[in-house]
Amino acid sequence: MRTKRIGVILAAAGLAAVMSMAGCGGMGQTTEQLALPREGTEQNGDAGQDTTGDKTSGEGEASGGEEALGENGGNASADGIARQVQAPDRYEAELSEEALTVRVDAEVVLPEGAGFKQYKVTGRPFAQEDLDAVKRVILKDAPLWCRDREAMEGSNGFTSGEIRERIEALKEKAAENPGAVVSDGKEETYEEKIAMWEGLLAAALDEPVIQDVEAVVPYVEKTSQGQDTWEENFLEGNATVDGENYWLVLNNNFQSDWLWAQMEVRSEDRSVGDAWVKIEEEAVPAGLDRQQIREKAQALAQEMGFSDFAPAGEEFFQAFTEGAEEEETIPGAIGYGIHFARVLDGIPVTYTHDPGQTVDGDLAVWPYESLHMVFDEKGLTDFVWVNPCDIEKKSDEDVFLMPFSDIQDIFEEMIFQKYGWLAKSGDASASFVINEVRLGYMRVRDENGTGEGSMVPVWDFFGSQTLTYADEIEAKIASGELIYKDGKIFTASGEPVQTEDFSYVSSGSYESLLTIDATNGRIVDRGIGR
Repeated sequence: MRTKRIGVILAAAGLAAVMSMAGCGGMGQTTEQLALPREGTEQNGDAGQDTTGDKTSGEGEASGGEEALGENGGNASADGIARQVQAPDRYEAELSEEALTVRVDAEVVLPEGAGFKQYKVTGRPFAQEDLDAVKRVILKDAPLWCRDREAMEGSNGFTSGEIRERIEALKEKAAENPGAVVSDGKEETYEEKIAMWEGLLAAALDEPVIQDVEAVVPYVEKTSQGQDTWEENFLEGNATVDGENYWLVLNNNFQSDWLWAQMEVRSEDRSVGDAWVKIEEEAVPAGLDRQQIREKAQALAQEMGFSDFAPAGEEFFQAFTEGAEEEETIPGAIGYGIHFARVLDGIPVTYTHDPGQTVDGDLAVWPYESLHMVFDEKGLTDFVWVNPCDIEKKSDEDVFLMPFSDIQDIFEEMIFQKYGWLAKSGDASASFVINEVRLGYMRVRDENGTGEGSMVPVWDFFGSQTLTYADEIEAKIASGELIYKDGKIFTASGEPVQTEDFSYVSSGSYESLLTIDATNGRIVDRGIGR
């Protein structure tokens, strides 16, 4: 069985694009992937999505459970949502249509509280106080610095020692695979890459030339559609904290046609690799104390002022570096990640795998607000904050929620409407398993396509999907690679083969297969955000 790992890309495409500009630190590093679990298990941790608001202590309209309860008459109305929706503890069903089957064996998860409120959401670029809080807590207000790329232009910012290391590594690869072609943006042999690096060596300095970086948040708003503000809205620098080097990058190009801002702080000494990806680990790696990591993450979030956020899940991650060979990946360090979600009136915004990066015609992409931290045995190794926003309560009145029986009917019809094409194509059979149904907030964007929207209560149906391609099996039988006999399939050597071996599984702790607006039954596209 082939499993597709679903991750969340935690950086704008534009961020990757501007990394090639003259800048500081982070050379050769790319953006990160995080995938975080929806619920706690012995493997994935026991701090699933918070539905009570107990993990927030913020004040104001968008804070946690105590104020929400006080506004709505105290604990007497704490079960208001449950009384509105009248949902069972579990939802079970067996559904099928043509070559598509759906099995539902799911816990129904409701937030406690009197009801959902109406909130206006307005996206915004990062402000100076955002950077100041992150820099004060994570970087302990250490000054920012970077390599002077102009002074080191002849060697593309590399020192002689760094270049020699790369040359030696390439020579080892060349000895193992003489004449091999390396695909690294352009196709060239190891010998050609070695020659390129040797050409830089003559101009390389033994020590880097360092210059100060002013820790000021950049923001220039576009005045015309064709104006290029990427470089002007980009801040990058290194900081040395207790002898350890960190890399800070802030892409603040939040514009009407590109609604995406991101800040990241990464340990350069411990975040070895191009990407952090979810891994399935049965045992906790030595040195990773998950409870201690949870406590550290919450303490850091509170210290930075995220009082209206709560942990939404946790997962093991491993750093992977792209190798020189095509599709080669080299595993690195193992870390543990915590994802945070905003909490409103004690009700969390539901986290899913979908970051909201789908492009829809001329509609500007607007990923969801998100906050992630990854730790190793020594502490925080990566912090990512995407798309801050302002939240404004529009009314203290509870919004209407449809009864769950109606939501169930809509699901049982629309799951086939959405995925029926898989079976109708005739190339594959599809099966879905729903293991959790959750009610929570989701940011839905307004129809005008700008960075404004609303927090809306939605039902998410979490689970996995499996596609089995019959034509692939038939082709292998026709070629003689497989043998069909007495209703069973065998390899040419006589070993039995299961059809699952030709199945492609899309799964993950936060894989929402269908999202339904809890107020009107409308199907919501999480990729687009509306």
